[in-house]
Amino acid sequence: MPLTLRPALEEDCPAIGRVGARAFRDTVSAGLFPPHLRALAGDIDEETPWRTARTLRRLRAGKDTIVVVDDETGAVAGFAQWERPHVRSSEAAGDEEEDLDHSALAPEDEIPMSLDRESLKSLGDLLERKAEEALGPDGHRYMWYLMILSVDPDFQRRGVGGMLLNWGLEHAKADGKPAFLVATPQGRGLYERHGFKAVSDAFDMVGTPHFSMLWTPPEASA
Repeated sequence: MPLTLRPALEEDCPAIGRVGARAFRDTVSAGLFPPHLRALAGDIDEETPWRTARTLRRLRAGKDTIVVVDDETGAVAGFAQWERPHVRSSEAAGDEEEDLDHSALAPEDEIPMSLDRESLKSLGDLLERKAEEALGPDGHRYMWYLMILSVDPDFQRRGVGGMLLNWGLEHAKADGKPAFLVATPQGRGLYERHGFKAVSDAFDMVGTPHFSMLWTPPEASA
């Protein structure tokens, strides 16, 4: 079945929410939506609507949101959200620098009862701190940043992750900018095959080990 890469539309967000919930069920989601809190919601799935709303917020905020879809069924096989490099003050022609999106928890997000609010806030703080430890005080501000990449388990080993990753790396290469991400052990191999290198030891993020990883454009690494 052929697969197509394209920009996400707002109507894709519910499917994106489902993919994210399925992809992270045994890793980050297990810490953010722990069993004792999931029990409060009974049979109601609160994670998928939460992920849907967060994806829509980021999409409307201008984050590059990319999907891979199955041409025959229209199903979303995977998605990624990328944050573009921010403009330095000296290059901004008098405009103020944009703020980074450390949006693990935004004021407008509705927090479901099954979500561990403190774990979510700690996750955002941890990501910011680890980026600064690996990259310096600017963190990933002036790099292409892969905020999230998820592949539906039914579409594993179809090249979906590579398609989503290459979209951002082609843009980073054209800009002559590095790219940064945080990977689980399961995803690390994909990123290493595309030229990323670990720039941190493993650190715990809501019960799952993660690694800070950096890609540099070919001319910069030559």
